[in-house]
Amino acid sequence: MCTPPLHRSTGVAIPATEAKQLIRGLPFQRWSRHRGAIAPRNPRRDNVVTHLALVESALLKEVGE
Repeated sequence: MCTPPLHRSTGVAIPATEAKQLIRGLPFQRWSRHRGAIAPRNPRRDNVVTHLALVESALLKEVGE
């Protein structure tokens, strides 16, 4: 979740970020990102560090566009 909501510099909406949620009166933008069939979650390899790397990669790719 992000506040204030993020958007691309082009003004084009970022997919799967349309939902908003109020937390303590602040509007947060909800993001939905999941591992796909190409790179499914591996409980022997994946942990909070690898998940945060996935989040960082999505932010750089999608907000940076």
